[in-house]
Amino acid sequence: MPTLKRLCLLIVSGVNLSCAVSTPIMAADPPRQERTFNGEAGALVLSAQHLMGSEDHVTALVWLQKAAALPNLSAYEKSVIYQMQGSSFYELDQYDNAVAAFDLAVSSGGLLPNERKTLRLNIAQLLIAEHRFEEGAILLEALYAEYPSLGTKITELLWQSWSQAEQYDKALPWAERWFNAASPKERKYYDVLNFLYKNLNMPIKRTDIVQKMIAIWPEDILLWQSWAALLTQTGRAGEADEINSILSQKENFTPAEITQRLLQTQKQP
Repeated sequence: MPTLKRLCLLIVSGVNLSCAVSTPIMAADPPRQERTFNGEAGALVLSAQHLMGSEDHVTALVWLQKAAALPNLSAYEKSVIYQMQGSSFYELDQYDNAVAAFDLAVSSGGLLPNERKTLRLNIAQLLIAEHRFEEGAILLEALYAEYPSLGTKITELLWQSWSQAEQYDKALPWAERWFNAASPKERKYYDVLNFLYKNLNMPIKRTDIVQKMIAIWPEDILLWQSWAALLTQTGRAGEADEINSILSQKENFTPAEITQRLLQTQKQP
Protein backbone atom coordinates (compact mmCIF):
# COMPACT_ATOMS: atom_id res chain seq x y z
CA MET A 1 0.00 0.00 0.00
CA PRO A 2 2.17 2.90 -1.24
CA THR A 3 0.24 5.65 0.57
CA LEU A 4 0.63 3.97 3.94
CA LYS A 5 4.28 3.20 3.20
CA ARG A 6 4.91 6.90 2.56
CA LEU A 7 3.12 7.82 5.77
CA CYS A 8 5.24 5.38 7.76
CA LEU A 9 8.43 6.86 6.33
CA LEU A 10 7.26 10.36 7.22
CA ILE A 11 6.54 9.27 10.77
CA VAL A 12 10.05 7.91 11.22
CA SER A 13 11.83 10.81 9.52
CA GLY A 14 9.74 13.54 11.09
CA VAL A 15 10.29 12.83 14.79
CA ASN A 16 11.57 15.91 16.60
CA LEU A 17 13.94 14.77 19.35
CA SER A 18 15.30 17.50 21.59
CA CYS A 19 17.72 15.11 23.30
CA ALA A 20 20.53 12.81 22.18
CA VAL A 21 21.13 9.30 23.44
CA SER A 22 24.22 10.46 25.30
CA THR A 23 22.44 13.36 26.99
CA PRO A 24 22.03 12.64 30.71
CA ILE A 25 18.59 13.04 32.20
CA MET A 26 18.75 16.16 34.34
CA ALA A 27 16.99 16.48 37.64
CA ALA A 28 15.01 19.40 36.30
CA ASP A 29 14.38 19.30 32.58
CA PRO A 30 13.38 22.56 30.88
CA PRO A 31 9.66 22.94 30.09
CA ARG A 32 8.63 20.71 27.22
CA GLN A 33 7.75 22.18 23.91
CA GLU A 34 4.47 20.92 22.56
CA ARG A 35 5.93 18.80 19.73
CA THR A 36 9.35 17.72 20.97
CA PHE A 37 10.79 14.79 22.92
CA ASN A 38 12.86 15.12 26.07
CA GLY A 39 14.72 12.83 28.45
CA GLU A 40 14.40 9.06 28.53
CA ALA A 41 11.53 8.83 26.03
CA GLY A 42 13.57 10.69 23.42
CA ALA A 43 16.56 8.39 23.85
CA LEU A 44 14.43 5.26 23.47
CA VAL A 45 12.60 6.60 20.43
CA LEU A 46 15.86 7.69 18.81
CA SER A 47 17.25 4.17 19.26
CA ALA A 48 14.09 2.71 17.77
CA GLN A 49 14.31 5.13 14.87
CA HIS A 50 17.81 3.95 14.00
CA LEU A 51 16.71 0.31 14.22
CA MET A 52 13.76 0.96 11.92
CA GLY A 53 16.12 2.59 9.45
CA SER A 54 18.13 -0.66 9.51
CA GLU A 55 14.95 -2.71 8.96
CA ASP A 56 15.27 -4.27 12.43
CA HIS A 57 11.63 -3.76 13.31
CA VAL A 58 11.45 -6.55 15.89
CA THR A 59 14.09 -4.89 18.09
CA ALA A 60 12.65 -1.44 17.36
CA LEU A 61 9.34 -2.59 18.80
CA VAL A 62 11.10 -3.63 22.01
CA TRP A 63 12.46 -0.10 22.48
CA LEU A 64 9.15 1.48 21.49
CA GLN A 65 7.28 -0.66 24.03
CA LYS A 66 9.69 0.56 26.72
CA ALA A 67 9.06 4.13 25.63
CA ALA A 68 5.28 3.65 25.62
CA ALA A 69 5.41 2.31 29.18
CA LEU A 70 7.09 5.43 30.59
CA PRO A 71 5.02 7.63 32.92
CA ASN A 72 4.00 11.20 32.16
CA LEU A 73 4.38 11.05 28.38
CA SER A 74 2.97 14.01 26.54
CA ALA A 75 0.20 13.56 24.00
CA TYR A 76 2.69 14.30 21.21
CA GLU A 77 5.18 11.72 22.49
CA LYS A 78 2.43 9.09 22.66
CA SER A 79 1.25 9.92 19.14
CA VAL A 80 4.73 9.47 17.67
CA ILE A 81 5.51 6.28 19.61
CA TYR A 82 2.22 4.67 18.54
CA GLN A 83 2.72 5.70 14.93
CA MET A 84 6.21 4.23 14.92
CA GLN A 85 4.86 1.01 16.46
CA GLY A 86 2.22 0.89 13.74
CA SER A 87 4.87 1.39 11.07
CA SER A 88 7.01 -1.48 12.38
CA PHE A 89 4.02 -3.79 12.78
CA TYR A 90 3.08 -2.95 9.20
CA GLU A 91 6.56 -3.78 7.93
CA LEU A 92 6.35 -7.11 9.79
CA ASP A 93 2.99 -7.85 8.10
CA GLN A 94 1.23 -7.70 11.47
CA TYR A 95 -1.62 -5.64 10.09
CA ASP A 96 -4.09 -6.05 12.97
CA ASN A 97 -1.43 -4.82 15.38
CA ALA A 98 -0.61 -1.98 13.01
CA VAL A 99 -4.24 -0.85 12.93
CA ALA A 100 -4.45 -1.03 16.73
CA ALA A 101 -1.29 1.06 17.14
CA PHE A 102 -2.43 3.66 14.61
CA ASP A 103 -5.80 3.84 16.39
CA LEU A 104 -3.95 4.62 19.63
CA ALA A 105 -2.04 7.38 17.84
CA VAL A 106 -5.31 8.91 16.61
CA SER A 107 -6.83 8.84 20.11
CA SER A 108 -3.68 10.14 21.81
CA GLY A 109 -4.58 13.78 21.30
CA GLY A 110 -1.10 14.60 20.01
CA LEU A 111 -1.80 14.86 16.29
CA LEU A 112 -2.49 18.01 14.35
CA PRO A 113 -5.87 18.00 12.56
CA ASN A 114 -4.39 17.26 9.15
CA GLU A 115 -2.16 14.51 10.57
CA ARG A 116 -5.16 12.94 12.28
CA LYS A 117 -7.18 13.03 9.06
CA THR A 118 -4.35 11.49 7.03
CA LEU A 119 -3.73 8.73 9.56
CA ARG A 120 -7.44 7.85 9.77
CA LEU A 121 -7.59 7.65 5.98
CA ASN A 122 -4.64 5.30 5.94
CA ILE A 123 -6.15 3.16 8.70
CA ALA A 124 -9.27 2.80 6.54
CA GLN A 125 -7.18 1.76 3.54
CA LEU A 126 -5.29 -0.76 5.68
CA LEU A 127 -8.56 -2.22 6.95
CA ILE A 128 -9.78 -2.59 3.37
CA ALA A 129 -6.50 -4.18 2.29
CA GLU A 130 -7.00 -6.69 5.13
CA HIS A 131 -10.49 -7.53 3.81
CA ARG A 132 -12.11 -5.77 6.75
CA PHE A 133 -14.25 -3.98 4.20
CA GLU A 134 -17.17 -2.91 6.39
CA GLU A 135 -14.92 -1.46 9.10
CA GLY A 136 -12.95 0.44 6.46
CA ALA A 137 -16.10 1.76 4.81
CA ILE A 138 -17.59 2.94 8.11
CA LEU A 139 -14.40 4.86 8.90
CA LEU A 140 -14.38 6.37 5.40
CA GLU A 141 -17.98 7.52 5.79
CA ALA A 142 -17.07 9.23 9.06
CA LEU A 143 -14.14 10.93 7.34
CA TYR A 144 -16.33 12.12 4.47
CA ALA A 145 -18.84 13.57 6.94
CA GLU A 146 -16.02 15.59 8.53
CA TYR A 147 -14.07 16.40 5.36
CA PRO A 148 -16.40 16.50 2.33
CA SER A 149 -13.64 18.28 0.42
CA LEU A 150 -11.94 14.86 0.09
CA GLY A 151 -14.46 14.33 -2.72
CA THR A 152 -13.92 11.58 -5.26
CA LYS A 153 -10.85 10.30 -3.41
CA ILE A 154 -13.24 9.05 -0.74
CA THR A 155 -16.32 8.26 -2.83
CA GLU A 156 -14.41 5.82 -5.03
CA LEU A 157 -12.98 4.02 -2.00
CA LEU A 158 -16.44 3.89 -0.47
CA TRP A 159 -18.25 2.22 -3.35
CA GLN A 160 -15.33 -0.18 -3.76
CA SER A 161 -15.24 -1.20 -0.09
CA TRP A 162 -19.02 -1.59 0.24
CA SER A 163 -19.06 -3.59 -3.00
CA GLN A 164 -16.28 -5.85 -1.73
CA ALA A 165 -18.39 -6.36 1.38
CA GLU A 166 -21.23 -7.30 -1.02
CA GLN A 167 -23.39 -4.57 0.50
CA TYR A 168 -24.39 -3.16 -2.85
CA ASP A 169 -27.21 -1.03 -1.48
CA LYS A 170 -24.64 0.92 0.55
CA ALA A 171 -22.22 1.06 -2.37
CA LEU A 172 -24.74 2.54 -4.81
CA PRO A 173 -25.12 6.10 -3.41
CA TRP A 174 -21.36 6.51 -3.35
CA ALA A 175 -20.97 5.07 -6.86
CA GLU A 176 -23.62 7.45 -8.20
CA ARG A 177 -21.91 10.41 -6.52
CA TRP A 178 -18.57 9.27 -7.97
CA PHE A 179 -20.19 8.88 -11.42
CA ASN A 180 -21.87 12.29 -11.34
CA ALA A 181 -18.66 14.07 -10.32
CA ALA A 182 -16.57 12.53 -13.12
CA SER A 183 -15.83 14.59 -16.22
CA PRO A 184 -15.14 13.20 -18.72
CA LYS A 185 -16.66 9.83 -17.88
CA GLU A 186 -14.60 6.81 -18.88
CA ARG A 187 -16.12 3.39 -19.54
CA LYS A 188 -15.38 2.22 -15.99
CA TYR A 189 -17.85 4.73 -14.54
CA TYR A 190 -20.70 3.27 -16.59
CA ASP A 191 -19.61 -0.31 -15.92
CA VAL A 192 -19.76 0.24 -12.15
CA LEU A 193 -23.33 1.56 -12.23
CA ASN A 194 -24.36 -1.20 -14.62
CA PHE A 195 -22.89 -3.78 -12.24
CA LEU A 196 -24.60 -2.33 -9.17
CA TYR A 197 -27.99 -1.88 -10.84
CA LYS A 198 -27.81 -5.49 -11.99
CA ASN A 199 -26.96 -6.83 -8.53
CA LEU A 200 -29.65 -4.69 -6.92
CA ASN A 201 -32.27 -5.84 -9.45
CA MET A 202 -33.02 -2.32 -10.68
CA PRO A 203 -34.00 -2.94 -14.32
CA ILE A 204 -35.31 0.56 -15.02
CA LYS A 205 -32.12 2.23 -13.79
CA ARG A 206 -30.04 -0.37 -15.61
CA THR A 207 -31.99 0.13 -18.83
CA ASP A 208 -31.15 3.82 -18.73
CA ILE A 209 -27.42 3.30 -18.14
CA VAL A 210 -27.10 0.53 -20.76
CA GLN A 211 -28.88 2.68 -23.34
CA LYS A 212 -26.41 5.49 -22.66
CA MET A 213 -23.52 3.05 -23.00
CA ILE A 214 -24.84 1.79 -26.35
CA ALA A 215 -24.96 5.37 -27.61
CA ILE A 216 -21.24 5.73 -26.79
CA TRP A 217 -20.02 2.19 -27.62
CA PRO A 218 -22.47 0.86 -30.25
CA GLU A 219 -20.01 -1.79 -31.47
CA ASP A 220 -20.07 -3.64 -28.13
CA ILE A 221 -22.17 -6.76 -28.77
CA LEU A 222 -22.32 -7.62 -25.07
CA LEU A 223 -24.12 -4.34 -24.42
CA TRP A 224 -26.73 -5.22 -27.04
CA GLN A 225 -27.22 -8.61 -25.45
CA SER A 226 -27.75 -6.93 -22.09
CA TRP A 227 -30.10 -4.45 -23.70
CA ALA A 228 -32.21 -7.24 -25.22
CA ALA A 229 -32.43 -9.02 -21.86
CA LEU A 230 -33.50 -5.79 -20.18
CA LEU A 231 -36.16 -5.15 -22.82
CA THR A 232 -37.61 -8.58 -22.13
CA GLN A 233 -37.47 -7.98 -18.39
CA THR A 234 -39.30 -4.66 -18.71
CA GLY A 235 -42.11 -5.92 -20.94
CA ARG A 236 -40.69 -5.00 -24.35
CA ALA A 237 -40.25 -8.51 -25.69
CA GLY A 238 -40.94 -7.52 -29.29
CA GLU A 239 -38.00 -5.13 -29.41
CA ALA A 240 -35.84 -7.71 -27.67
CA ASP A 241 -36.74 -10.35 -30.27
CA GLU A 242 -35.71 -7.99 -33.08
CA ILE A 243 -32.30 -7.35 -31.51
CA ASN A 244 -31.77 -11.05 -30.80
CA SER A 245 -32.65 -11.87 -34.40
CA ILE A 246 -29.98 -9.49 -35.67
CA LEU A 247 -27.44 -10.83 -33.17
CA SER A 248 -28.12 -14.40 -34.28
CA GLN A 249 -27.02 -13.43 -37.81
CA LYS A 250 -23.78 -11.75 -36.82
CA GLU A 251 -21.69 -14.45 -38.51
CA ASN A 252 -23.17 -13.41 -41.87
CA PHE A 253 -22.22 -9.75 -41.64
CA THR A 254 -19.24 -7.60 -40.81
CA PRO A 255 -19.10 -6.05 -37.32
CA ALA A 256 -19.82 -2.64 -38.86
CA GLU A 257 -22.90 -3.98 -40.66
CA ILE A 258 -24.21 -5.66 -37.52
CA THR A 259 -23.71 -2.44 -35.55
CA GLN A 260 -25.57 -0.45 -38.21
CA ARG A 261 -28.51 -2.86 -38.20
CA LEU A 262 -28.67 -2.79 -34.41
CA LEU A 263 -28.60 1.01 -34.35
CA GLN A 264 -31.52 1.09 -36.76
CA THR A 265 -33.68 -0.62 -34.12
CA GLN A 266 -33.10 2.40 -31.89
CA LYS A 267 -34.41 4.85 -34.47
CA GLN A 268 -37.80 3.24 -34.89
CA PRO A 269 -40.71 4.97 -33.15
